[in-house]
Amino acid sequence: NKQVQIISPFNKEAFLELSLNAHAYVVYDIVGEEVVASSHPDDRVPLASITKVMTSLTALSLGKSKEEVFQVEDATVEDGYDLGLQKDQKWKLEELLKYMLILSSNDAALTVSSHYGGKDAFVNTMNTLAATYGLTSTFTDPAGRDMDGKIGGLGTALDAAKLFVLAKTIAPNLLDATTKKRQSVFPLTGKLTGIPNTNQEIENLPGAEGSKTGYTDLAGGNLGVVVDITVGHPV
Repeated sequence: NKQVQIISPFNKEAFLELSLNAHAYVVYDIVGEEVVASSHPDDRVPLASITKVMTSLTALSLGKSKEEVFQVEDATVEDGYDLGLQKDQKWKLEELLKYMLILSSNDAALTVSSHYGGKDAFVNTMNTLAATYGLTSTFTDPAGRDMDGKIGGLGTALDAAKLFVLAKTIAPNLLDATTKKRQSVFPLTGKLTGIPNTNQEIENLPGAEGSKTGYTDLAGGNLGVVVDITVGHPV
């Protein structure tokens, strides 16, 4: 039998001179299941709206189907910035998650958690599921908000990388809509066009397969992306 040598597509030495403002990062090879490069990968830090990827996976684990209908309630519509959610509006799960991830909508995250027993029950399920997945992350808010002295989502950069791997494995199309600067989404009544992605640089990243931003005062700016660096080799 001939020995087949697998050549890594990565030049790991290229990361040695990398200049960063961020506290932590991880580059994770999804195919090879290995960390290619990292800095402080095991430090637990606030996740901010990266949390919404876990919120999506939790909703999909609880949902009967992508066709399940959600209704926006008064209690889930904040006074803050949101383009499209209105009281009594109805959405199918797939479109609601798409809207939540593109715009990083807190209202959408709260609508999801309200549908599945309320914020506290939903967060408990998030934490149980995260532990089942082997993540060290913990959550107190489905939108990742840091409120009332509690950090909305807390985890490591490695956890965040693994969360994106889970998203691509469990729900391969979940992050597709986050690869464009703007998207249309479809509640059950009407259509919302031109919803802006919170990552407006995403189309400048060749091979992008998914993206999620996050920001709170405690977290600063967070960013997760999935990129296909060669055909069929996402990181």
